[in-house]
Amino acid sequence: MSENERFKKLIFYLVSNKKVRNQQQFAEEIGFDKSTVSQTKSGKVEISNNMFEKIRATYPYISIDWLKTGVGEMIADFSKNTPIIIDSEEDYRRLHDAGVPLLPEVDFRFSAGSLEIFNNKDFIKRYWYLPDCRDCDGVAQISGTSMMPTYPPGCWVALKRVGFDTNNPNTINFGNVFGIVIQDHITYDYHGHIKILRRHKDDSMSKLKWIARSINISEFDDFDILIEHVRGLWIVKQHVVSDVML
Repeated sequence: MSENERFKKLIFYLVSNKKVRNQQQFAEEIGFDKSTVSQTKSGKVEISNNMFEKIRATYPYISIDWLKTGVGEMIADFSKNTPIIIDSEEDYRRLHDAGVPLLPEVDFRFSAGSLEIFNNKDFIKRYWYLPDCRDCDGVAQISGTSMMPTYPPGCWVALKRVGFDTNNPNTINFGNVFGIVIQDHITYDYHGHIKILRRHKDDSMSKLKWIARSINISEFDDFDILIEHVRGLWIVKQHVVSDVML
Protein backbone atom coordinates (compact mmCIF):
# COMPACT_ATOMS: atom_id res chain seq x y z
CA MET A 1 0.00 0.00 0.00
CA SER A 2 1.41 3.39 -1.00
CA GLU A 3 1.61 6.45 1.21
CA ASN A 4 -1.26 8.06 -0.66
CA GLU A 5 -3.39 4.93 -0.30
CA ARG A 6 -2.77 5.00 3.44
CA PHE A 7 -3.78 8.67 3.42
CA LYS A 8 -7.02 7.67 1.70
CA LYS A 9 -7.54 4.92 4.28
CA LEU A 10 -6.99 7.45 7.08
CA ILE A 11 -9.70 9.76 5.74
CA PHE A 12 -12.07 6.82 5.33
CA TYR A 13 -11.43 5.78 8.95
CA LEU A 14 -12.06 9.30 10.28
CA VAL A 15 -15.30 9.70 8.32
CA SER A 16 -16.66 6.21 8.96
CA ASN A 17 -15.93 6.51 12.69
CA LYS A 18 -17.54 9.97 12.79
CA LYS A 19 -14.34 11.74 13.82
CA VAL A 20 -15.06 14.15 10.95
CA ARG A 21 -18.21 14.64 8.90
CA ASN A 22 -16.49 14.50 5.53
CA GLN A 23 -13.27 15.18 3.63
CA GLN A 24 -13.96 18.90 3.69
CA GLN A 25 -13.97 18.98 7.48
CA PHE A 26 -10.77 16.91 7.55
CA ALA A 27 -9.10 19.45 5.28
CA GLU A 28 -10.27 22.32 7.46
CA GLU A 29 -9.08 20.65 10.66
CA ILE A 30 -5.54 20.11 9.39
CA GLY A 31 -5.42 23.57 7.81
CA PHE A 32 -5.27 22.65 4.11
CA ASP A 33 -7.62 23.47 1.26
CA LYS A 34 -9.86 20.77 -0.13
CA SER A 35 -8.04 20.59 -3.47
CA THR A 36 -4.69 19.84 -1.81
CA VAL A 37 -6.26 17.03 0.19
CA SER A 38 -7.96 15.66 -2.95
CA GLN A 39 -4.67 15.75 -4.91
CA THR A 40 -2.86 14.01 -2.05
CA LYS A 41 -5.57 11.40 -1.79
CA SER A 42 -5.43 10.69 -5.53
CA GLY A 43 -1.64 10.40 -5.51
CA LYS A 44 -0.97 13.49 -7.62
CA VAL A 45 1.10 15.01 -4.80
CA GLU A 46 2.96 13.49 -1.87
CA ILE A 47 2.16 14.22 1.75
CA SER A 48 4.29 17.17 2.83
CA ASN A 49 6.17 17.30 6.12
CA ASN A 50 3.90 20.15 7.13
CA MET A 51 0.83 17.99 6.51
CA PHE A 52 2.34 15.12 8.53
CA GLU A 53 2.85 17.48 11.47
CA LYS A 54 -0.66 18.89 11.15
CA ILE A 55 -2.12 15.38 11.19
CA ARG A 56 0.02 14.47 14.19
CA ALA A 57 -1.15 17.55 16.10
CA THR A 58 -4.82 17.21 15.13
CA TYR A 59 -5.17 13.45 15.53
CA PRO A 60 -2.61 12.37 18.16
CA TYR A 61 -4.00 8.83 18.21
CA ILE A 62 -3.02 8.28 14.56
CA SER A 63 0.40 6.69 13.99
CA ILE A 64 2.49 8.90 11.74
CA ASP A 65 4.99 6.05 11.38
CA TRP A 66 2.22 3.95 9.85
CA LEU A 67 1.16 6.79 7.57
CA LYS A 68 4.74 7.34 6.37
CA THR A 69 6.00 3.77 6.11
CA GLY A 70 3.09 1.38 6.55
CA VAL A 71 4.79 -0.18 9.57
CA GLY A 72 2.49 -0.99 12.48
CA GLU A 73 -1.16 -0.05 12.79
CA MET A 74 -3.06 3.11 11.93
CA ILE A 75 -3.96 3.72 15.58
CA ALA A 76 -0.84 4.66 17.52
CA ASP A 77 0.63 2.09 19.90
CA PHE A 78 -0.07 3.64 23.28
CA SER A 79 1.99 1.00 25.01
CA LYS A 80 5.14 2.84 23.98
CA ASN A 81 6.98 4.80 26.63
CA THR A 82 6.11 8.16 25.13
CA PRO A 83 4.08 10.81 26.93
CA ILE A 84 1.36 12.67 25.10
CA ILE A 85 0.06 16.04 26.25
CA ILE A 86 -3.49 17.02 25.30
CA ASP A 87 -4.21 20.73 25.48
CA SER A 88 -7.60 20.96 23.82
CA GLU A 89 -11.01 19.58 24.71
CA GLU A 90 -11.37 18.38 21.13
CA ASP A 91 -8.17 16.31 21.28
CA TYR A 92 -9.26 14.99 24.67
CA ARG A 93 -12.55 13.80 23.20
CA ARG A 94 -10.79 12.12 20.28
CA LEU A 95 -8.39 10.20 22.52
CA HIS A 96 -11.07 9.41 25.06
CA ASP A 97 -13.33 8.04 22.34
CA ALA A 98 -10.39 5.95 21.10
CA GLY A 99 -10.14 4.37 24.55
CA VAL A 100 -6.84 5.97 25.57
CA PRO A 101 -6.48 6.30 29.38
CA LEU A 102 -5.83 9.97 30.17
CA LEU A 103 -4.70 11.73 33.34
CA PRO A 104 -5.85 15.25 34.25
CA GLU A 105 -3.24 17.86 35.13
CA VAL A 106 -4.23 20.21 37.94
CA ASP A 107 -2.71 23.20 39.68
CA PHE A 108 -1.68 21.32 42.80
CA ARG A 109 -0.78 24.48 44.72
CA PHE A 110 -4.08 26.28 44.43
CA SER A 111 -6.78 23.72 43.71
CA ALA A 112 -5.62 21.07 46.13
CA GLY A 113 -8.16 22.08 48.74
CA SER A 114 -10.66 19.75 47.17
CA LEU A 115 -10.29 16.05 47.79
CA GLU A 116 -11.65 15.50 44.29
CA ILE A 117 -9.21 17.77 42.46
CA PHE A 118 -8.50 15.24 39.72
CA ASN A 119 -12.21 14.70 39.05
CA ASN A 120 -13.29 18.33 39.09
CA LYS A 121 -13.17 19.92 35.63
CA ASP A 122 -12.87 23.38 37.18
CA PHE A 123 -9.36 22.52 38.31
CA ILE A 124 -8.12 20.62 35.24
CA LYS A 125 -5.59 22.44 33.03
CA ARG A 126 -5.04 19.73 30.39
CA TYR A 127 -4.62 15.96 30.04
CA TRP A 128 -1.71 13.53 29.76
CA TYR A 129 -1.20 10.04 28.47
CA LEU A 130 1.51 8.29 30.54
CA PRO A 131 1.83 4.63 29.58
CA ASP A 132 3.32 3.49 32.90
CA CYS A 133 0.83 5.35 35.08
CA ARG A 134 -2.51 3.91 34.09
CA ASP A 135 -3.49 3.53 37.75
CA CYS A 136 -2.60 7.12 38.66
CA ASP A 137 -5.12 9.84 39.45
CA GLY A 138 -3.50 12.81 37.80
CA VAL A 139 -0.51 15.01 37.06
CA ALA A 140 0.78 18.12 38.84
CA GLN A 141 3.68 20.48 38.21
CA ILE A 142 6.43 21.16 40.73
CA SER A 143 7.69 24.64 41.55
CA GLY A 144 10.70 25.62 43.64
CA THR A 145 14.08 23.99 44.15
CA SER A 146 13.58 21.99 47.34
CA MET A 147 13.41 18.67 45.46
CA MET A 148 16.42 19.33 43.25
CA PRO A 149 18.18 17.71 41.51
CA THR A 150 15.80 14.76 41.11
CA TYR A 151 12.73 16.94 40.63
CA PRO A 152 13.79 20.21 38.95
CA PRO A 153 11.46 23.23 38.97
CA GLY A 154 8.80 22.96 36.32
CA CYS A 155 8.83 19.18 36.04
CA TRP A 156 5.60 17.19 36.32
CA VAL A 157 4.76 14.31 38.62
CA ALA A 158 2.17 11.57 38.19
CA LEU A 159 0.28 10.98 41.43
CA LYS A 160 -1.62 8.00 42.79
CA ARG A 161 -4.01 8.44 45.71
CA VAL A 162 -2.95 6.80 48.97
CA GLY A 163 -5.39 6.10 51.77
CA PHE A 164 -4.31 6.30 55.39
CA ASP A 165 -5.94 5.89 58.78
CA THR A 166 -5.52 8.91 61.04
CA ASN A 167 -5.70 6.56 64.01
CA ASN A 168 -2.88 4.46 62.56
CA PRO A 169 -0.98 6.83 60.28
CA ASN A 170 2.35 5.00 60.20
CA THR A 171 1.33 2.30 57.75
CA ILE A 172 2.25 4.38 54.67
CA ASN A 173 5.44 3.60 52.77
CA PHE A 174 7.82 6.04 54.40
CA GLY A 175 10.84 7.09 52.38
CA ASN A 176 8.86 7.62 49.20
CA VAL A 177 8.00 10.95 47.61
CA PHE A 178 4.43 12.06 48.21
CA GLY A 179 2.10 14.83 47.22
CA ILE A 180 0.52 16.12 50.43
CA VAL A 181 -2.36 18.55 50.77
CA ILE A 182 -2.45 20.39 54.08
CA GLN A 183 -5.08 22.77 55.43
CA ASP A 184 -3.79 25.72 57.43
CA HIS A 185 -5.55 25.67 60.80
CA ILE A 186 -5.51 29.48 61.02
CA THR A 187 -6.33 30.70 57.49
CA TYR A 188 -8.03 27.46 56.37
CA ASP A 189 -6.13 27.79 53.09
CA TYR A 190 -4.86 24.65 51.39
CA HIS A 191 -1.23 24.05 50.44
CA GLY A 192 0.26 21.32 48.29
CA HIS A 193 3.74 19.94 48.95
CA ILE A 194 5.89 17.39 47.16
CA LYS A 195 8.14 15.86 49.83
CA ILE A 196 9.73 12.69 51.12
CA LEU A 197 7.74 11.53 54.14
CA ARG A 198 9.55 10.01 57.10
CA ARG A 199 8.31 8.57 60.35
CA HIS A 200 8.86 10.66 63.45
CA LYS A 201 11.63 9.20 65.61
CA ASP A 202 9.75 10.02 68.81
CA ASP A 203 7.12 7.29 69.24
CA SER A 204 4.83 9.60 71.15
CA MET A 205 4.91 12.10 68.25
CA SER A 206 4.76 9.58 65.41
CA LYS A 207 0.97 9.28 65.68
CA LEU A 208 0.60 13.05 65.47
CA LYS A 209 3.22 14.16 62.95
CA TRP A 210 5.10 13.09 59.86
CA ILE A 211 8.48 14.51 58.94
CA ALA A 212 8.64 16.18 55.53
CA ARG A 213 12.09 16.10 53.96
CA SER A 214 13.44 17.81 50.85
CA ILE A 215 16.03 16.26 48.53
CA ASN A 216 17.93 19.55 48.49
CA ILE A 217 18.85 19.25 52.18
CA SER A 218 21.69 21.75 51.89
CA GLU A 219 19.17 24.57 51.46
CA PHE A 220 15.96 23.22 52.98
CA ASP A 221 15.35 21.86 56.46
CA ASP A 222 12.95 19.14 57.51
CA PHE A 223 9.61 20.23 58.91
CA ASP A 224 6.76 18.53 60.72
CA ILE A 225 3.37 17.88 59.18
CA LEU A 226 0.46 17.58 61.56
CA ILE A 227 -1.42 14.52 60.38
CA GLU A 228 -4.77 15.94 61.46
CA HIS A 229 -4.26 18.78 58.96
CA VAL A 230 -3.64 16.44 56.00
CA ARG A 231 -6.54 16.56 53.55
CA GLY A 232 -5.10 14.42 50.77
CA LEU A 233 -2.15 12.13 50.13
CA TRP A 234 -0.74 10.87 46.83
CA ILE A 235 2.40 8.89 46.12
CA VAL A 236 4.61 10.09 43.25
CA LYS A 237 4.89 7.26 40.74
CA GLN A 238 6.70 8.99 37.89
CA HIS A 239 8.01 12.35 36.81
CA VAL A 240 8.47 14.05 33.48
CA VAL A 241 11.10 16.64 32.59
CA SER A 242 10.81 18.47 29.27
CA ASP A 243 8.46 15.78 27.96
CA VAL A 244 11.03 13.04 28.54
CA MET A 245 9.93 10.11 30.69
CA LEU A 246 12.08 9.32 33.74
